[in-house]
Amino acid sequence: MQSYFGLSPDYNIGFVILAVDSVRAPDLNAYADVALGALLNIDQLARAQATADLAGTYASEISGGNSTIVLEPTGSDPGLAITSLVVNSTDWLSEIAKLSHVEPQFLDLRLYPTNLESALGNRTQQALRAVIQDKSALVDAGTPTCISWMTVDEVVKDGFALDEFIFELDGNGKAMAIRSPALKARLLRVI
Repeated sequence: MQSYFGLSPDYNIGFVILAVDSVRAPDLNAYADVALGALLNIDQLARAQATADLAGTYASEISGGNSTIVLEPTGSDPGLAITSLVVNSTDWLSEIAKLSHVEPQFLDLRLYPTNLESALGNRTQQALRAVIQDKSALVDAGTPTCISWMTVDEVVKDGFALDEFIFELDGNGKAMAIRSPALKARLLRVI
């Protein structure tokens, strides 16, 4: 008898493989390959859902205000990339790069869910964290690593972490707006 046990808290799923073969040892790798295939499909579905629900362009509520955030899928990398972050005409990607001692062209800023949510009637608020990564760092060698999470809450403005973003979601889980407590900005989803 052999077994595999796996949990994926990111997707709230798990699996157990129990195999018994009286003639010879069971080939658990065959079963594990099936489980891996299922997890990879779930990952693709989660990426598609995050893109549909959260990605896009967010702009200032105030007419003529020069504030935008652009969130894009990252291909095979986890999270949603913040590819533009301008609040009150200030390029905050450049500012975050400076504050993090990262050359701006090597800054990788991606949002990850925190599972922190609060209900507001038929709407919800969901907090996400932006992980600051230096794509040129030898420790990362161009890939996301756990070391990147050491930057959470590291860069602060006016007592608020610059990496905290709060989405306002409608009853279907689609983003309507995004807030940055540190930048004192609330931007509406336009695309």
